[in-house]
Amino acid sequence: MKQQLFRAALGAAAIGLATSAAGAADTTVVVLCVSNGGTTCKQIAADYEKTHPATHVQVSIAGSTVIAAQLAQGAAADLVVINKRVAATVPQLEAPQDVFAEHTIVVATKGSTKVRSARDLAAPGVRVAAGTAGSFAETIQGETVARLAGEYGPDYAAKYKANVVTTKTNFEQIARLVEGGSVDAAIVYASEITPKLGVIA
Repeated sequence: MKQQLFRAALGAAAIGLATSAAGAADTTVVVLCVSNGGTTCKQIAADYEKTHPATHVQVSIAGSTVIAAQLAQGAAADLVVINKRVAATVPQLEAPQDVFAEHTIVVATKGSTKVRSARDLAAPGVRVAAGTAGSFAETIQGETVARLAGEYGPDYAAKYKANVVTTKTNFEQIARLVEGGSVDAAIVYASEITPKLGVIA
């Protein structure tokens, strides 16, 4: 995540609120942040509060599609950090948009001898974690599997799907399943890789 850009956006939101609420002792900035950027968002928010004691930053973490649904239902937010493709589907987000981060897709493993390349995600007996139906994680993984099928054959997608043993709504949760050993591998964002995980690009 481009932290400097996020800090600037947070500061602009706080200034705007303070100006519109002249006379108020304190200002609360409401931030809706995508799960895979949650840790960074919270850290930046905490740092901002230390240098701006009259400003409270309220950070809520969820998947991009969940945040989009919340906004569609009338949720209020001063700053929204979600996937740009999901953002494009939300009419409420008409304000200028900046790109805070670009993500790389990788295969996460944890010492499994079954998975040595992306081809092995479709091999018999491999346990794979995937995104919950309708989640943004599922969309990204689906696109990735479709590209891999072009390299590994038309039956790759079906074999991959047959290996999915559990699902989660976002990449952070999926990566933790691999880390915990309940699955052999998963397609995730590189930003979710910890020192405990191995990576197949």
